[in-house]
Amino acid sequence: MLLKKIYTSPEELFEPVRFKDGINYIFGKKEEADGPQKKNPLNGIGKSTFLDLIDYALCASFSNDNAKRLRAAYESGILKGISINLEFEVDEIVYIITRSFDEPKKVFFSEKDATPVEYSLDNIKPYLCNLVFQRDSYNGIFSDNWFRQLMPFFIKIQPPEKYPFQNPILYIQEQSEMSLNQYHFFLLNMDNSLSYANCELQLQLRNIQTTIRQTKKIITQTYGVENTTQIKNRIRNIEIEIEKLENSIKDFKLTEKFKIDEVRANKLTTQIKELWFDNDLDKQKLDDYEGSLKMDLDVHTSSIKKLYAEFNELLGESVKKTLDEAIKFRKNLISSRTEFIQEEIDRLKEEIDKRDKLINKKEDERAKIFKILKSKKAITDLTEAYYSINQKRETLTDLKSRTRILTDLQKKGVDLNTEISQIYSKILDFKEAINQQEYVFSKYILEVYNSLYPELKDTSIFDISPNQKSQAKIQFNILTNNEMFSKGRNQSRTLIYDLSVLFHAIDQNIKMPRFLIHDGILDGVDKTQFIHLVEYLEEQHLEGKRFQYIMTINEEGTLEQKFGNADKVNPTTLEKEARLVLTQNKKLLAPSFDVVLGES
Repeated sequence: MLLKKIYTSPEELFEPVRFKDGINYIFGKKEEADGPQKKNPLNGIGKSTFLDLIDYALCASFSNDNAKRLRAAYESGILKGISINLEFEVDEIVYIITRSFDEPKKVFFSEKDATPVEYSLDNIKPYLCNLVFQRDSYNGIFSDNWFRQLMPFFIKIQPPEKYPFQNPILYIQEQSEMSLNQYHFFLLNMDNSLSYANCELQLQLRNIQTTIRQTKKIITQTYGVENTTQIKNRIRNIEIEIEKLENSIKDFKLTEKFKIDEVRANKLTTQIKELWFDNDLDKQKLDDYEGSLKMDLDVHTSSIKKLYAEFNELLGESVKKTLDEAIKFRKNLISSRTEFIQEEIDRLKEEIDKRDKLINKKEDERAKIFKILKSKKAITDLTEAYYSINQKRETLTDLKSRTRILTDLQKKGVDLNTEISQIYSKILDFKEAINQQEYVFSKYILEVYNSLYPELKDTSIFDISPNQKSQAKIQFNILTNNEMFSKGRNQSRTLIYDLSVLFHAIDQNIKMPRFLIHDGILDGVDKTQFIHLVEYLEEQHLEGKRFQYIMTINEEGTLEQKFGNADKVNPTTLEKEARLVLTQNKKLLAPSFDVVLGES
């Protein structure tokens, strides 16, 4: 994928910008200024906003949190009624994508000069993901839902808050190393299966741990118990209290005059308890029957076949065929039983309803007896006992239910931790398996590093290592010597890694974008490294490699000083070669639109 041209319609808010192979500067040019503009004359002229437009065309979020500059421009009225058009090339075919700001969830996409086809934003992302990234020969996991997970690697734009480029791996700030590792392995064409599986399990574990904490909190707030031992003791105590109350009811003695009423009340109580018990059993059966109608047979046999096919193609086909037959048989079985199960469900519901009505009737009858006895001051203790026992039963049922849920969640957590431990064991073997791929990529890191920092030697270049203490279980170590952790050089770690990924993909013919967009990545970097970067990229271009390095750069007086071959980066050369030149008097969108979000 290479970028061709970007422009707005129906009105041209700026002249169409055409991209070329090699370096593409988005240049901020100084102008003589007085007053407040003199202090910071190149802020808010639109360099970062221009890159935002590229990202927006490629389906980036238009939320207030993720697109502050564009949202500000839209709310000011500048972008209302405007669409952004981006032409790009994939495998020598030119495409055009159009996205309006009035309807950001809708895009039009087609090959150039063909009739545009309307897509929803959700539907176009998988299509673009397959178009730009899918490779049939890849051995790991790939999802067509990854488009907006992968594109931010190639489009790095400073947010208004100006977070520094501190860690090459954490290219999406909202995501963890654990989540991002699977994408780095994919970009390097290394098997990401273990990293993907670990991420899925860790996310499940995190959700379970959150639910466990919430369940414990409810139990603690409701019942005043804080651990498993206290919960068990509380349940046991309630059961003992219920038993005592039941015994006291059995032993309750009335005068001979009220014996008949006592016998009738006791008999009704026994009948009600039996009806409760029968209903409870039928409700459990009902849950089981209804659960059997919801069985999930969504097994992706193709994925399983692919997994086994890595070992033996015939084995993979055999496993898939067996699974398909088993699933078909199970579906037929379920289908044939569905009618019977539904009849049982209806029957059980009818029986439960009958018993509920009978319980209500007998409880009303018993209540009348209690009322008679109470009016004769013979049953006060007994009525209180029945009230108390019902309350305690409700408490016991609720506490047991929550405890059962908590126990099931804890067991699931243990199972997930066991699976994660097994993955880590496999990672140790995986480390050995990728040694050659790791070695090949480290040469790209070394080449770029030596080109930008020829004066620094003896550094730890690149390593992929297991880390049991980390949630990611495996980590990328990139230029980890102390000299690379000053502000400017630390940003260079991202620059070096990204360029290495790009040129490794070009040489290894890995399907993915052939461009990088870096905004403000040279802030704080010594100008000698800027010159080295330009020289290195020109060398790669002269070798015939097709790529685009798109970067924002401001005119600075220091560039006119002697830093090696400074002619390559003097203001006159930069302005001449720039794809877009912006000044305080020639802002991207409009002179009246003064972005105050910290854009450089």
